[in-house]
Amino acid sequence: MERGGLALLIKEGVSYWVREDLSLWLEGRLETLCIEIEDKSDKNVVVGLVYKTPSFNEEVFIEEMEHLMEKFSNDHKYKVVMGDFNIHLLKSTSRLDFLNSMISSFQYPLVTIPTQVTDKSVTLINNIFVDGMLLESSYADVLLTDGSDHLFLLTKIKKSYRIINKSGQINKTYFRDLRKDNLKKFEREMDDADFTPVFEEDNPSVAYDIFVAIFTKILNDTCPLRRLKRGSTKFPKKPWITQGILNSISRKNELYKIYLGELSVINFQQFKSYWNTLKGLKRKAEKKFLQNEFMKHKCDMKKTWKTVNSLLGQKGKIEVINKLQTERGNLTTPNDVANYLCDYFSSEGAKLCDDARKRIKRPPKIVQSEIPVENQLVFNVCSISEVSTIISRIQSNSSGVDGISLKIAKSVITPVVCNLINKSMEKGIFPEVLKVAKIIPLHKGGKRDDPSNKRPISILPFFSKIYEKVIGSRLTDYVENNTILINTQFGFRKKMSTEMATIKLVDWVNTSFEVGLIPAALFLDLKKAFDMIDHKQLLLELKKSVLPKRVCLGLNLI
Repeated sequence: MERGGLALLIKEGVSYWVREDLSLWLEGRLETLCIEIEDKSDKNVVVGLVYKTPSFNEEVFIEEMEHLMEKFSNDHKYKVVMGDFNIHLLKSTSRLDFLNSMISSFQYPLVTIPTQVTDKSVTLINNIFVDGMLLESSYADVLLTDGSDHLFLLTKIKKSYRIINKSGQINKTYFRDLRKDNLKKFEREMDDADFTPVFEEDNPSVAYDIFVAIFTKILNDTCPLRRLKRGSTKFPKKPWITQGILNSISRKNELYKIYLGELSVINFQQFKSYWNTLKGLKRKAEKKFLQNEFMKHKCDMKKTWKTVNSLLGQKGKIEVINKLQTERGNLTTPNDVANYLCDYFSSEGAKLCDDARKRIKRPPKIVQSEIPVENQLVFNVCSISEVSTIISRIQSNSSGVDGISLKIAKSVITPVVCNLINKSMEKGIFPEVLKVAKIIPLHKGGKRDDPSNKRPISILPFFSKIYEKVIGSRLTDYVENNTILINTQFGFRKKMSTEMATIKLVDWVNTSFEVGLIPAALFLDLKKAFDMIDHKQLLLELKKSVLPKRVCLGLNLI
C-alpha cells in the first residue's frame, strides 16, 4: 500500500492457510489479511489483520467491516481481528458506530488505553478484537517503547477446550428432539398407552414410579436425545427486521458494490442516500415493535422487565463454579463443589432455627386457635378439569432433575395424573422423587468462591408443581374459611397486599394521634427469612388445627 502494509509472523510448525475469501485490498484505502490456524483438538481460529488509511471514509470502512464480519460469522470458528483501524476510539465521533458494529458481530476490544503517542496527540487507533467465547480468557497489554509512535500490543488468548472426563472421553452435549412431528407422535403414544398398573397400585409413591417409567419410555422412543453438533447454534435476527427490510439491506449491499467498482460521486451519493433511508426505516420498525411490546405487557411488570432484558441482551446465565473456599480447604472438582453446596444450603436453615430456639423461650403462635376435630381439613378429590386448568396456567418451561418440562408434560394424560394426586391426598403420602430439586446457586455479591455469597434456586419436577397447586389450594381455602391466620398477616394471601398493610399502619398512627397517644413502631428485617422458618414448629401447629390424621401419619407427626 501507499501507506502501511500487512504481515503476519507465524511460528514454525503451526498448521495454517491464507483465507483469500476473507482478504480484501482497496488500493490506498484498506487492506486485510486473514489466515485460518488449524486446531485438531477444538475449533480452528481465524485471524484477521486490518489496516485502514487515515483518509479512508470511516462510514464506508465500517460498512466494509460489517461485510467482513458477516463472512466471519458463517464460519463457526473462533475469531480474532486486529490491526490499525485509524479510528480514535477514545474521541472520534465514529467510534460508537465502529464499536457497535464490531460488538454486534460478537467481537470485543481488549485494548482500552492509548496506543499511539506523539508530541501532538495521544490516540487509541490500534486494537485487538476477540470472539465473545474467548473474551473472559483473554487479555492485552500495551508495551512502552521508542521504536515507533505506535506502541506494541501484547495479547494472550487462552482457548476454551472441550472438557474431557476421567475415562478420557469428551463430554458431549445432548438435547431433546421436540419437533412438532415428534410431539404429535408422543401424544398419540400416550393416548394408546396402558396405565392400568398405575390405577391398580395403592401406594402413591410406587404408582408414580410406574407412571414415570411408562412416560419416560414413550418420551425416549418418540422424542429421543440427540447430540448437539458444534457450530449448530444460530443467532436469531432482531424481531423487528422484516423480510422487506432484509430485501432493502440486500439492495443497499448491491449499491455499495457498485460504488466500490466505480468510485464516483454519483455512485456514492446513491449508496449514501439509500443507506440513510434504510437506517430511518429500521429505526421506525424498531420503535413500532417496542411500542407494541410494552403496550402488550403494560399491566405485567415481570414481562415488561423480561422484554427490557431480552432487548439489552441481559439473559440469565448459569455460573460455572470452579473453586470454593471452605473450612475443608479449597474445593475444585465439580462433584466436591456440588456436594458441599447441597450440604451447606440444606444445613444453613437448620442452624439459624437452632440459634433462634436458644434465644426464644416461648415460640410464637402461628394460628389463632385450635379447630375442633369434626371441622378439621378434608382433602376433596381433584377433577380432571382442575388438573387441566392447572397445567394450562403454568408458565415456566424449566425442567427438574427428571428433564420433563411444560412443553412435554402438557400432552400428558390428565386422568392418570388426577388419579395419582387423589391417591396421595387419600393416603397422606407425597412421592419422594417429587421432593428432589435441581439446585442452581446464584451469586449475590462479594467473593465468588465464598459459599455464603451464594443463594440457591430450587427447580422441582414439573409434576410436583401440579401436586403442589392442588394440595395448596385446599389448604389455603380451609385456612381462609376458618379464619385460622391472624388478621394482620398480609403477605402471600389472596386479596391482601403490602398496600393494605401500609394503609392499616397509617390508620393506626392517625388514630393514635387523635386520642392523644404517641405511636411507636419496630421494623425487623430478618436475614435469610425463609430459611428461618422452623419447619418442625410449623408442622406441629398445622397438626393442631389443620392437617388430617392420615397426613400427620405420613409426616411422622404422630
